[in-house]
Amino acid sequence: MAERQRGDEGRDCGRRMPWTGRTRRRKAALALAVLALTLTSCAPRLRYAGGVDPLSFLSPNLDFYLSSSRAETLVLAEHFADAGRQAFALEAAARVERLALGAGDDGRFEAAAYGSFPAGRANALLAADPGWKREGEGWRESGGELRAAFADARLALVSNRPLALMTPRLLEPGPSPLPSAASDLSGGDLLFIVPDAYTVLSGLAGAAEEAGAARFTLATAWYVDGAGSRETRAAFVFPDGRSARVYEAVARLALYGAVRALFDPVAGDALLEGAAWTREGALVRVRLPPVDDAAWRGALGRLAATFRASEVRSD
Repeated sequence: MAERQRGDEGRDCGRRMPWTGRTRRRKAALALAVLALTLTSCAPRLRYAGGVDPLSFLSPNLDFYLSSSRAETLVLAEHFADAGRQAFALEAAARVERLALGAGDDGRFEAAAYGSFPAGRANALLAADPGWKREGEGWRESGGELRAAFADARLALVSNRPLALMTPRLLEPGPSPLPSAASDLSGGDLLFIVPDAYTVLSGLAGAAEEAGAARFTLATAWYVDGAGSRETRAAFVFPDGRSARVYEAVARLALYGAVRALFDPVAGDALLEGAAWTREGALVRVRLPPVDDAAWRGALGRLAATFRASEVRSD
């Protein structure tokens, strides 16, 4: 039986950061900025199962998932936080030990983070703050969609949907979105999972219906060494061995497109030339050579710019 924990009284909140606007990011940028905004707030505490990967607290039907260590959460916050909130985002991200977030194309997101969070005097402080109001077992942004709750001083929850949709999984965690065939990737400093990757990569095989038949889950992990270089390992998990043989080309084409879009020509050529591919039954794996910190940050900058451009087009 999962261990049930109840938070200690915790430390009193030394200060509160007011909510001063609505972040509208629908993908990772939104979740990171919103999480950062709530990490120094207070909220009622909840019970949760101990020793659980925070990914298991998230909804099982989101379009993508991300899990990151403290160091990688800081790097993500640096690139994806709104310009006016970057200093605060970095300060808040420094409290995180492990962040898990998931998002859907419909704009919904959920985040759960282990770390060191202030959790005292929640009712008195947030009740007196006009920027927040009580909602169920947590708090909601007044006039907005942001919700936040603290299970204790160690676990924080954030969503733009009612937290009642998340809290049942605290004591009864769901399955990890990471397929068991790729469970070795769970130790990465940064892990990215697309459960239905065929929908994201639709059309890459030359015809939408052909790509749609290439059903697989994509899991990519990055491992950071002492010099800040990152080695990439990815797994494409197909339903069976036949699908893996037939549609391995889709996986290779997807990797080629991602590398060419995110890295400069020199770094991109080195990554693609050094890619080591293997296929074992329903599993196709690839391992890329390390990329230095400067090239990695450049790739994140290009990705962040793509997200911001898509937001402008959608507004």
